[in-house]
Amino acid sequence: MHAKVAAIAIFVSVMSTSATAQAPVPLPGKLVGEYLFTSPSGKKRSVVPVELTDIKAEGDKVSGIVSNYRSHDGNCVSDNTPFSGTYQDGLLSIKSKPMTSKKADGAPCAGIVINVKLSGGHATGTFGAGKDNGTAIDFDAK
Repeated sequence: MHAKVAAIAIFVSVMSTSATAQAPVPLPGKLVGEYLFTSPSGKKRSVVPVELTDIKAEGDKVSGIVSNYRSHDGNCVSDNTPFSGTYQDGLLSIKSKPMTSKKADGAPCAGIVINVKLSGGHATGTFGAGKDNGTAIDFDAK
């Protein structure tokens, strides 16, 4: 009798888990967001806009364009910079090609790295570029 009750309880548990499982959030074609840059001393703060466009998925592989980005000091900017990455279970992870350098000495810029979770038309997670690694970033899906 106890084995029968246990089997029924497991069956009900599995069925309720399956019924509440949600389909992954569809990947939007555009994400518009920003992060807050704070200098190491904490004295300088600036809001840095980031825009990802032409986002396309093929299976779990993702590609697109960083259409708007300018580092906090203005030395590294996007020039329709391509990115690639993955999108699985609502998690978007991308890395771009290097940004265009506006540095006086012509030194190269790094690409940007973004890891966000999409939910309800928003995406939150982390941004990384140069010294700004692990900075919180927020996007709205468009």
